Amino acid sequence: MATIALTATKRDTALKPKDRLREDFVPGVIYGFKMENTPIEFRYQDFHKVYVAAGESTMLELTLEGKKIPALIHELQFDPVTGRYIHIDFFAPDMTKKVTAHISIRTIGEAPGIKEHGGVLVKNSDHITVKCLPKDLPHDIEIDLSLLANLHDAVKVSDLKMSSAVEIMDDPAMIIVSIAAPRKEEEVTPVEAVAAVGAEGAVAAEGAGGSAPATDEKASKTEKK
Repeated sequence: MATIALTATKRDTALKPKDRLREDFVPGVIYGFKMENTPIEFRYQDFHKVYVAAGESTMLELTLEGKKIPALIHELQFDPVTGRYIHIDFFAPDMTKKVTAHISIRTIGEAPGIKEHGGVLVKNSDHITVKCLPKDLPHDIEIDLSLLANLHDAVKVSDLKMSSAVEIMDDPAMIIVSIAAPRKEEEVTPVEAVAAVGAEGAVAAEGAGGSAPATDEKASKTEKK
């Protein structure tokens, strides 16, 4: 994968972040291994392109005052109204030590179990937790849905093909995606059917201006009177 690069400059903390945002600069901070917390800023569109390409699990190369720093996008803050970025945290890891990260799951293809058997795709997780050196972090994990040919077919964690440098931390038996059989409308239990009829009868009686039908005991008392 090609290097994903972003150029940043040190941020003047005397300037208000809102003013810089109006000028199309996003404020942020970088911290981590052998470096102090450093306020930074970068062009909005430059960061957006980097985030689309890297996400939060791919190493990028952040250039600051001529120095190239391997970093991860660690935390994003968004404007609650516009949804635009308003602050970004970057983390510079120790490249010699393993990190734990959530890697997004991406599905491709079509499942024959859906197209041919009317099944329903059930996605139980949208990420996998891995542990590896920062340089080995995958951008995402791809699952081919064409492998799900029949109802109840599933892809488990143990089915994933990963580099030997990447350790998956999740339970191997955990199901990530599967094909479930759809519930047919006529599949109603006898108990549900009786309850439904009873409820409809009560509603009909009340709608006619009275209450539900009297019991046999109440009916006999009425006749004696």
